[in-house]
Amino acid sequence: MKQIKWLAYRCLVALVGTSKSVLTFRLPKTEKIRTNSTFNWVFCSTIGELNGCKPLIQLLASQKPLLLITDRDCYAGSFHLHFPDAVIVELQGWEGESAALAKQFPPEQLVLCEIPCKPNDAPCRLSYGFLRSLKKQDVPIYMVNGWLYEYQVSCRQDAIERRLFTVEYLALFDKFMVQTAEVKDKLIRSGAQEQNVHITGNMKFDAVHDTRVYFKDDNAERLIVGLSNDKRLRMVAGSVSEVWEYELLAKSFVQLIKHNPNSLMIMAPRHPEKQEQLEQIENILRDLGLSFIYRSELTGEMPIEKQVLILDTFGELRGMYSVCDFAYIGRNHNVLEPLAFGKPVVILDGWEATYPSYPVYEISKQHNLLVELNDYNKLGTTLIQLAQQDATEYADKIESTLSGLATALQRNMTIMEISGNES
Repeated sequence: MKQIKWLAYRCLVALVGTSKSVLTFRLPKTEKIRTNSTFNWVFCSTIGELNGCKPLIQLLASQKPLLLITDRDCYAGSFHLHFPDAVIVELQGWEGESAALAKQFPPEQLVLCEIPCKPNDAPCRLSYGFLRSLKKQDVPIYMVNGWLYEYQVSCRQDAIERRLFTVEYLALFDKFMVQTAEVKDKLIRSGAQEQNVHITGNMKFDAVHDTRVYFKDDNAERLIVGLSNDKRLRMVAGSVSEVWEYELLAKSFVQLIKHNPNSLMIMAPRHPEKQEQLEQIENILRDLGLSFIYRSELTGEMPIEKQVLILDTFGELRGMYSVCDFAYIGRNHNVLEPLAFGKPVVILDGWEATYPSYPVYEISKQHNLLVELNDYNKLGTTLIQLAQQDATEYADKIESTLSGLATALQRNMTIMEISGNES
Protein backbone atom coordinates (compact mmCIF):
# COMPACT_ATOMS: atom_id res chain seq x y z
CA MET A 1 0.00 0.00 0.00
CA LYS A 2 2.86 2.40 0.84
CA GLN A 3 4.44 1.81 -2.55
CA ILE A 4 1.14 2.38 -4.36
CA LYS A 5 0.61 5.70 -2.54
CA TRP A 6 4.13 6.79 -3.42
CA LEU A 7 3.76 5.91 -7.10
CA ALA A 8 0.41 7.71 -7.28
CA TYR A 9 1.89 10.81 -5.68
CA ARG A 10 4.86 10.82 -8.08
CA CYS A 11 2.46 10.69 -11.00
CA LEU A 12 0.56 13.70 -9.65
CA VAL A 13 3.77 15.68 -9.18
CA ALA A 14 4.95 14.74 -12.66
CA LEU A 15 1.71 16.13 -14.13
CA VAL A 16 2.43 19.48 -12.47
CA GLY A 17 5.79 19.50 -14.19
CA THR A 18 7.97 20.85 -11.36
CA SER A 19 11.02 18.66 -11.94
CA LYS A 20 14.49 20.15 -12.23
CA SER A 21 17.84 18.46 -12.78
CA VAL A 22 20.51 20.97 -11.73
CA LEU A 23 22.23 20.80 -8.35
CA THR A 24 22.80 24.14 -6.64
CA PHE A 25 25.57 24.25 -4.05
CA ARG A 26 28.48 26.35 -2.79
CA LEU A 27 31.84 24.76 -2.16
CA PRO A 28 33.96 25.32 0.98
CA LYS A 29 35.75 28.62 1.31
CA THR A 30 38.86 27.48 3.15
CA GLU A 31 39.77 23.99 1.99
CA LYS A 32 39.16 21.43 -0.70
CA ILE A 33 36.50 18.79 -0.21
CA ARG A 34 37.97 15.72 1.45
CA THR A 35 37.79 12.81 -0.93
CA ASN A 36 36.96 9.22 0.00
CA SER A 37 34.85 10.42 2.94
CA THR A 38 31.20 10.48 3.86
CA PHE A 39 29.53 13.74 4.87
CA ASN A 40 27.45 14.70 7.87
CA TRP A 41 24.33 16.25 6.32
CA VAL A 42 22.57 18.95 8.36
CA PHE A 43 19.33 20.70 7.35
CA CYS A 44 18.83 24.22 8.71
CA SER A 45 16.11 26.25 7.06
CA THR A 46 17.39 29.60 8.39
CA ILE A 47 20.28 31.11 10.35
CA GLY A 48 18.07 30.87 13.45
CA GLU A 49 18.05 27.07 13.37
CA LEU A 50 21.78 27.02 12.65
CA ASN A 51 22.55 29.27 15.61
CA GLY A 52 20.22 27.32 17.88
CA CYS A 53 21.84 23.96 17.10
CA LYS A 54 25.36 25.19 16.48
CA PRO A 55 27.12 23.32 19.34
CA LEU A 56 25.97 20.00 17.88
CA ILE A 57 26.73 21.04 14.30
CA GLN A 58 30.26 21.96 15.37
CA LEU A 59 30.73 18.48 16.79
CA LEU A 60 29.48 16.89 13.59
CA ALA A 61 31.76 19.13 11.51
CA SER A 62 34.77 18.08 13.60
CA GLN A 63 34.14 14.41 12.82
CA LYS A 64 33.18 14.43 9.13
CA PRO A 65 33.01 16.93 6.26
CA LEU A 66 29.82 18.95 6.61
CA LEU A 67 27.03 19.37 4.06
CA LEU A 68 24.71 22.18 5.21
CA ILE A 69 21.31 22.12 3.54
CA THR A 70 18.81 24.98 3.40
CA ASP A 71 15.63 25.65 1.46
CA ARG A 72 16.35 29.41 1.35
CA ASP A 73 19.29 30.64 -0.68
CA CYS A 74 19.47 34.01 1.12
CA TYR A 75 21.08 32.31 4.14
CA ALA A 76 23.87 30.47 2.31
CA GLY A 77 26.36 33.30 2.76
CA SER A 78 25.67 33.51 6.50
CA PHE A 79 26.09 29.74 6.83
CA HIS A 80 29.55 29.97 5.28
CA LEU A 81 30.59 32.61 7.82
CA HIS A 82 29.98 30.09 10.60
CA PHE A 83 31.16 26.99 8.72
CA PRO A 84 33.61 28.03 5.97
CA ASP A 85 34.68 24.40 5.40
CA ALA A 86 31.11 23.24 4.67
CA VAL A 87 29.43 22.58 1.36
CA ILE A 88 26.22 24.65 1.32
CA VAL A 89 23.26 23.25 -0.62
CA GLU A 90 20.22 25.27 -1.61
CA LEU A 91 17.34 22.87 -2.26
CA GLN A 92 15.34 23.31 -5.46
CA GLY A 93 12.74 20.63 -4.72
CA TRP A 94 13.00 18.44 -7.83
CA GLU A 95 12.66 14.67 -7.71
CA GLY A 96 16.01 12.95 -7.60
CA GLU A 97 17.78 15.86 -5.88
CA SER A 98 18.50 13.82 -2.75
CA ALA A 99 19.94 10.92 -4.74
CA ALA A 100 22.07 13.26 -6.85
CA LEU A 101 23.47 14.93 -3.75
CA ALA A 102 24.16 11.56 -2.15
CA LYS A 103 26.13 10.48 -5.20
CA GLN A 104 28.35 13.57 -5.03
CA PHE A 105 28.48 13.97 -1.22
CA PRO A 106 27.85 10.50 0.32
CA PRO A 107 25.87 10.91 3.58
CA GLU A 108 26.98 9.47 6.90
CA GLN A 109 23.73 10.68 8.47
CA LEU A 110 21.16 13.46 8.13
CA VAL A 111 20.37 15.75 11.07
CA LEU A 112 17.36 18.10 10.89
CA CYS A 113 17.56 21.15 13.14
CA GLU A 114 14.22 21.96 14.84
CA ILE A 115 11.93 21.70 11.80
CA PRO A 116 10.01 20.20 10.09
CA CYS A 117 9.03 17.49 12.59
CA LYS A 118 5.99 16.65 10.44
CA PRO A 119 5.46 17.17 6.69
CA ASN A 120 5.23 20.88 5.79
CA ASP A 121 4.13 21.97 9.26
CA ALA A 122 6.73 24.76 9.44
CA PRO A 123 7.60 27.75 7.24
CA CYS A 124 10.14 25.76 5.27
CA ARG A 125 10.07 22.89 2.80
CA LEU A 126 11.84 19.55 3.11
CA SER A 127 9.88 16.90 1.27
CA TYR A 128 9.01 13.38 2.29
CA GLY A 129 10.57 12.22 -0.96
CA PHE A 130 13.92 13.78 -0.06
CA LEU A 131 14.07 11.86 3.22
CA ARG A 132 12.62 8.69 1.70
CA SER A 133 15.42 8.53 -0.85
CA LEU A 134 18.04 8.67 1.90
CA LYS A 135 16.34 6.04 4.01
CA LYS A 136 16.31 3.74 0.97
CA GLN A 137 20.12 3.92 1.29
CA ASP A 138 19.93 3.14 5.03
CA VAL A 139 21.08 6.63 6.02
CA PRO A 140 20.31 7.41 9.69
CA ILE A 141 17.98 10.42 10.09
CA TYR A 142 17.71 12.43 13.30
CA MET A 143 15.66 15.40 14.47
CA VAL A 144 17.38 17.61 17.07
CA ASN A 145 15.84 20.44 19.09
CA GLY A 146 12.56 19.36 17.53
CA TRP A 147 9.60 21.73 17.44
CA LEU A 148 6.12 21.83 15.88
CA TYR A 149 4.76 24.97 14.22
CA GLU A 150 1.55 23.22 13.13
CA TYR A 151 1.09 25.62 10.22
CA GLN A 152 -1.56 25.11 7.60
CA VAL A 153 -0.19 23.92 4.25
CA SER A 154 0.67 26.61 1.72
CA CYS A 155 -0.26 24.75 -1.48
CA ARG A 156 -2.17 21.74 -2.80
CA GLN A 157 0.95 19.61 -3.26
CA ASP A 158 1.90 20.08 0.40
CA ALA A 159 -1.66 19.21 1.44
CA ILE A 160 -1.52 15.96 -0.52
CA GLU A 161 1.91 15.10 0.84
CA ARG A 162 0.81 15.69 4.42
CA ARG A 163 -2.40 13.69 4.01
CA LEU A 164 -0.71 10.71 2.38
CA PHE A 165 2.63 10.49 4.17
CA THR A 166 2.56 11.88 7.71
CA VAL A 167 2.91 8.47 9.35
CA GLU A 168 5.48 7.33 6.79
CA TYR A 169 7.43 10.58 7.23
CA LEU A 170 7.61 10.10 11.00
CA ALA A 171 8.74 6.49 10.53
CA LEU A 172 11.80 7.65 8.54
CA PHE A 173 13.44 9.14 11.66
CA ASP A 174 15.71 6.97 13.76
CA LYS A 175 15.36 9.36 16.70
CA PHE A 176 13.42 12.51 17.54
CA MET A 177 15.06 14.77 20.15
CA VAL A 178 12.42 17.37 21.02
CA GLN A 179 12.20 20.41 23.28
CA THR A 180 9.08 19.70 25.34
CA ALA A 181 6.70 16.96 26.50
CA GLU A 182 3.93 18.60 24.49
CA VAL A 183 5.87 18.16 21.24
CA LYS A 184 6.60 14.54 22.14
CA ASP A 185 2.94 13.79 22.83
CA LYS A 186 1.80 15.37 19.56
CA LEU A 187 4.33 13.39 17.53
CA ILE A 188 3.26 10.13 19.14
CA ARG A 189 -0.41 10.89 18.51
CA SER A 190 0.49 11.57 14.86
CA GLY A 191 2.12 8.16 14.48
CA ALA A 192 5.72 8.37 15.77
CA GLN A 193 6.96 5.41 17.79
CA GLU A 194 7.16 6.37 21.47
CA GLN A 195 10.54 4.69 21.99
CA ASN A 196 12.04 6.90 19.28
CA VAL A 197 10.94 10.25 20.76
CA HIS A 198 13.07 11.82 23.52
CA ILE A 199 12.66 15.08 25.45
CA THR A 200 16.07 16.76 25.55
CA GLY A 201 15.22 20.40 26.29
CA ASN A 202 16.28 23.41 24.26
CA MET A 203 19.77 23.46 22.77
CA LYS A 204 19.62 27.24 22.32
CA PHE A 205 20.72 27.55 25.95
CA ASP A 206 23.86 25.56 25.14
CA ALA A 207 24.55 27.75 22.12
CA VAL A 208 24.70 31.02 24.09
CA HIS A 209 28.22 30.29 25.32
CA ASP A 210 29.61 30.87 21.84
CA THR A 211 29.78 34.66 21.69
CA ARG A 212 32.10 34.91 18.71
CA VAL A 213 31.12 37.41 16.03
CA TYR A 214 31.60 36.47 12.39
CA PHE A 215 32.39 39.14 9.82
CA LYS A 216 31.56 38.69 6.16
CA ASP A 217 34.29 41.13 5.12
CA ASP A 218 36.70 43.80 6.41
CA ASN A 219 34.04 46.51 6.11
CA ALA A 220 31.75 44.59 8.45
CA GLU A 221 34.53 44.23 10.99
CA ARG A 222 35.38 47.94 10.80
CA LEU A 223 31.74 48.81 11.44
CA ILE A 224 31.48 46.66 14.58
CA VAL A 225 34.82 47.88 15.93
CA GLY A 226 33.71 51.45 15.27
CA LEU A 227 30.38 50.88 17.05
CA SER A 228 32.13 49.31 20.04
CA ASN A 229 34.18 52.49 20.41
CA ASP A 230 31.22 54.80 19.71
CA LYS A 231 30.45 56.91 22.78
CA ARG A 232 26.75 57.05 21.99
CA LEU A 233 24.09 55.07 23.82
CA ARG A 234 23.44 52.16 21.45
CA MET A 235 20.07 50.43 21.17
CA VAL A 236 19.33 47.50 18.84
CA ALA A 237 15.75 46.79 17.75
CA GLY A 238 15.97 43.29 16.32
CA SER A 239 13.51 41.23 14.26
CA VAL A 240 10.83 43.90 13.89
CA SER A 241 8.21 43.23 11.27
CA GLU A 242 5.11 45.42 11.17
CA VAL A 243 4.26 49.08 10.55
CA TRP A 244 2.78 49.60 14.02
CA GLU A 245 6.00 48.22 15.53
CA TYR A 246 8.23 50.47 13.40
CA GLU A 247 6.16 53.46 14.52
CA LEU A 248 6.23 52.42 18.18
CA LEU A 249 9.99 51.99 18.16
CA ALA A 250 10.69 55.22 16.31
CA LYS A 251 8.47 57.29 18.64
CA SER A 252 9.97 55.60 21.71
CA PHE A 253 13.46 56.33 20.37
CA VAL A 254 12.50 59.99 20.04
CA GLN A 255 11.64 59.93 23.77
CA LEU A 256 15.02 58.36 24.49
CA ILE A 257 16.79 61.06 22.47
CA LYS A 258 15.08 63.77 24.51
CA HIS A 259 16.53 62.18 27.63
CA ASN A 260 19.88 61.29 26.06
CA PRO A 261 20.53 63.19 22.80
CA ASN A 262 23.68 61.16 22.20
CA SER A 263 21.81 57.97 21.25
CA LEU A 264 21.86 55.60 18.27
CA MET A 265 19.25 53.04 17.23
CA ILE A 266 20.07 50.06 15.01
CA MET A 267 16.82 48.79 13.53
CA ALA A 268 16.78 45.31 12.01
CA PRO A 269 13.60 44.45 10.05
CA ARG A 270 12.74 40.77 10.08
CA HIS A 271 12.68 40.61 6.27
CA PRO A 272 15.17 43.11 4.83
CA GLU A 273 14.73 41.52 1.42
CA LYS A 274 11.22 43.02 1.26
CA GLN A 275 11.54 46.49 -0.20
CA GLU A 276 8.11 47.57 1.03
CA GLN A 277 9.23 47.08 4.64
CA LEU A 278 12.27 49.27 4.13
CA GLU A 279 10.14 51.97 2.52
CA GLN A 280 7.72 51.90 5.45
CA ILE A 281 10.59 52.37 7.90
CA GLU A 282 12.01 55.21 5.79
CA ASN A 283 8.70 57.09 5.76
CA ILE A 284 8.23 56.76 9.52
CA LEU A 285 11.76 57.96 10.32
CA ARG A 286 11.45 60.92 7.94
CA ASP A 287 8.10 61.96 9.44
CA LEU A 288 9.70 62.04 12.90
CA GLY A 289 12.74 63.96 11.68
CA LEU A 290 15.20 61.14 12.41
CA SER A 291 18.31 60.90 10.24
CA PHE A 292 19.19 57.42 9.03
CA ILE A 293 21.44 55.37 6.79
CA TYR A 294 21.21 51.82 5.39
CA ARG A 295 23.82 49.27 6.37
CA SER A 296 24.29 48.44 2.66
CA GLU A 297 25.39 52.06 2.08
CA LEU A 298 28.22 51.87 4.62
CA THR A 299 31.81 51.00 3.77
CA GLY A 300 33.25 51.84 7.17
CA GLU A 301 32.21 53.32 10.50
CA MET A 302 28.75 54.64 11.36
CA PRO A 303 28.48 58.39 10.60
CA ILE A 304 28.16 60.38 13.81
CA GLU A 305 25.44 62.61 12.31
CA LYS A 306 23.08 59.65 11.66
CA GLN A 307 20.69 58.64 14.45
CA VAL A 308 19.39 55.36 13.00
CA LEU A 309 21.14 52.52 11.19
CA ILE A 310 18.72 50.34 9.18
CA LEU A 311 20.14 46.82 8.97
CA ASP A 312 19.15 45.78 5.45
CA THR A 313 21.68 42.92 5.25
CA PHE A 314 21.72 39.31 6.41
CA GLY A 315 23.90 37.68 9.06
CA GLU A 316 25.02 40.83 10.93
CA LEU A 317 22.44 41.22 13.70
CA ARG A 318 24.47 39.10 16.12
CA GLY A 319 27.40 41.49 15.80
CA MET A 320 25.11 44.43 16.54
CA TYR A 321 23.90 42.77 19.74
CA SER A 322 27.51 42.35 20.84
CA VAL A 323 28.10 46.13 20.89
CA CYS A 324 24.72 47.48 22.02
CA ASP A 325 23.86 48.76 25.49
CA PHE A 326 20.40 47.17 25.46
CA ALA A 327 18.03 45.55 22.99
CA TYR A 328 14.40 45.34 21.96
CA ILE A 329 13.33 42.03 20.41
CA GLY A 330 10.31 41.71 18.14
CA ARG A 331 7.59 39.34 19.25
CA ASN A 332 8.19 35.60 18.68
CA HIS A 333 11.92 35.85 18.00
CA ASN A 334 15.09 34.72 19.75
CA VAL A 335 15.73 36.65 22.97
CA LEU A 336 18.88 34.64 23.67
CA GLU A 337 21.02 36.39 21.06
CA PRO A 338 21.36 39.65 23.05
CA LEU A 339 21.14 37.83 26.40
CA ALA A 340 24.22 35.80 25.40
CA PHE A 341 26.18 39.05 25.41
CA GLY A 342 24.75 40.05 28.80
CA LYS A 343 22.51 42.77 27.38
CA PRO A 344 19.21 43.91 28.94
CA VAL A 345 16.24 42.94 26.74
CA VAL A 346 12.80 44.54 26.52
CA ILE A 347 9.89 42.84 24.75
CA LEU A 348 6.16 43.24 24.27
CA ASP A 349 3.66 40.68 25.53
CA GLY A 350 1.42 38.44 23.40
CA TRP A 351 3.90 35.78 22.30
CA GLU A 352 2.58 32.84 20.28
CA ALA A 353 3.10 29.45 21.92
CA THR A 354 3.51 27.61 18.60
CA TYR A 355 6.74 29.45 17.70
CA PRO A 356 10.08 27.72 18.46
CA SER A 357 11.18 30.91 20.24
CA TYR A 358 8.40 30.47 22.81
CA PRO A 359 10.05 27.96 25.20
CA VAL A 360 13.15 30.17 25.39
CA TYR A 361 10.98 33.23 25.98
CA GLU A 362 8.99 31.44 28.68
CA ILE A 363 12.05 30.12 30.55
CA SER A 364 13.87 33.46 30.27
CA LYS A 365 10.81 35.24 31.61
CA GLN A 366 10.50 32.81 34.53
CA HIS A 367 14.09 33.60 35.48
CA ASN A 368 13.47 37.39 35.29
CA LEU A 369 15.86 37.91 32.39
CA LEU A 370 13.38 39.96 30.33
CA VAL A 371 11.53 43.25 30.71
CA GLU A 372 8.06 42.56 29.30
CA LEU A 373 5.53 45.32 28.59
CA ASN A 374 1.77 45.00 28.23
CA ASP A 375 1.35 48.78 28.10
CA TYR A 376 3.15 49.67 24.88
CA ASN A 377 2.96 53.38 25.65
CA LYS A 378 5.59 52.76 28.33
CA LEU A 379 8.26 51.59 25.90
CA GLY A 380 9.93 55.01 25.73
CA THR A 381 10.21 55.38 29.52
CA THR A 382 11.39 51.77 29.77
CA LEU A 383 14.22 52.44 27.30
CA ILE A 384 15.27 55.40 29.45
CA GLN A 385 15.27 53.16 32.54
CA LEU A 386 17.37 50.52 30.76
CA ALA A 387 19.87 53.21 29.81
CA GLN A 388 20.33 53.98 33.52
CA GLN A 389 20.69 50.36 34.66
CA ASP A 390 23.93 48.87 36.06
CA ALA A 391 25.11 46.91 33.02
CA THR A 392 27.75 44.84 34.86
CA GLU A 393 25.36 43.61 37.54
CA TYR A 394 22.79 42.64 34.91
CA ALA A 395 25.37 40.80 32.77
CA ASP A 396 26.58 38.77 35.76
CA LYS A 397 23.02 37.73 36.57
CA ILE A 398 22.39 36.62 32.98
CA GLU A 399 25.61 34.60 32.78
CA SER A 400 24.98 32.66 35.99
CA THR A 401 21.36 31.91 35.04
CA LEU A 402 22.08 30.76 31.49
CA SER A 403 24.93 28.49 32.62
CA GLY A 404 22.50 26.46 34.68
CA LEU A 405 20.14 25.99 31.72
CA ALA A 406 22.67 24.52 29.26
CA THR A 407 21.89 20.79 29.43
CA ALA A 408 20.35 19.79 26.08
CA LEU A 409 23.55 19.26 24.08
CA GLN A 410 24.82 16.44 26.26
CA ARG A 411 21.44 14.69 26.14
CA ASN A 412 21.45 14.84 22.33
CA MET A 413 25.01 13.52 22.19
CA THR A 414 24.11 10.59 24.42
CA ILE A 415 21.06 9.59 22.37
CA MET A 416 22.91 9.92 19.06
CA GLU A 417 25.97 8.18 20.53
CA ILE A 418 28.23 11.11 19.64
CA SER A 419 31.43 11.61 21.56
CA GLY A 420 33.49 14.76 21.65
CA ASN A 421 34.23 17.97 23.50
CA GLU A 422 30.96 19.90 23.60
CA SER A 423 32.63 23.10 24.73
